[in-house]
Amino acid sequence: MRSFKNCILSIVLSSLACIISHACVAQQIPRNAHANAYGNGWTCDRGFRNSNGQCIVVQMPPNADLDIYGSGWTCKRGFRNNNGQCVVVQIPANAELDIYGSGWTCKRGFRNNGGQCVAVQIPQNAELDLYGSGWTCKRGFRNNGGQCAAVQIPQNAELDAYGSGWTCSYSFRQVGNECQKMSAAELAAYQKQIAEMQARRRRMSNTYTTSKGAEFIVAVRDANLDCREGYSQAYDGCEVEVSFSITTNYNGSDTPTARVRCDAEILSVDRTGWQNTESSDASKSVSIFGQEEAGRVEIGFSFSTEVVRAKLTEVSCKIRDVS
Repeated sequence: MRSFKNCILSIVLSSLACIISHACVAQQIPRNAHANAYGNGWTCDRGFRNSNGQCIVVQMPPNADLDIYGSGWTCKRGFRNNNGQCVVVQIPANAELDIYGSGWTCKRGFRNNGGQCVAVQIPQNAELDLYGSGWTCKRGFRNNGGQCAAVQIPQNAELDAYGSGWTCSYSFRQVGNECQKMSAAELAAYQKQIAEMQARRRRMSNTYTTSKGAEFIVAVRDANLDCREGYSQAYDGCEVEVSFSITTNYNGSDTPTARVRCDAEILSVDRTGWQNTESSDASKSVSIFGQEEAGRVEIGFSFSTEVVRAKLTEVSCKIRDVS
């Protein structure tokens, strides 16, 4: 009890000493400002910015809004910053505003050709690609000089996971352009290799098991980071293109569809050197033909600050369900 009283007395005496010595000075907050969250300083109100210790009004050009910090401005959607003014984004035919609202992108089925959006010329047995600005041959066909030619599959072979080539059926091996029956020793070695590969994939991959016991395993094969430079010589957004494969022991007559979600994490650095970690994800449904199928998904990132460096730090994929 005595110790508690001594503690209270010490606090009171310290406060009196502060008052007497004028060591505690009230925080001087300028107009249009407020104390910060820590109580040891101040920050300008939204719509004002700090200029030599005073909070002055943010001067915004027409067609602009306050930025997320409230101390600057950004052009409204459909306008772009041109030397401190917000000018209308000029959108050519068959184009639309991009996701940032300060530029444009060609609509699906068109591609950028010298600032104009021209129709994608799709040859026979082809279809629009994932991005909608090019084409890819349908499954069972391959690109041969800008045309889609049928894949010539030899006896005892089947289409590969990509649908543009072939692979020998189980217990056969490729010899030139043919598939020959494996010997007993070759088959045993092949089975051992497959078992080791599947065990390694289970350790490194995500496995989904259906109610009937069929396993579907997704594994990331490749991931590429692509960042776009904006008008201020800084990145205004990035995309991560993830390639993955799905293997399964399912051998039914149906064609199962797996819904895959891929997550990516990037480390960004702005002009001040501030580092920030951001995560995003994207999902895709993949129809599985045979025991292996390939897929690809694009994960988008946008930045609220001017990013000058970005690095991909983590990528993973997971099967959400199979139908």
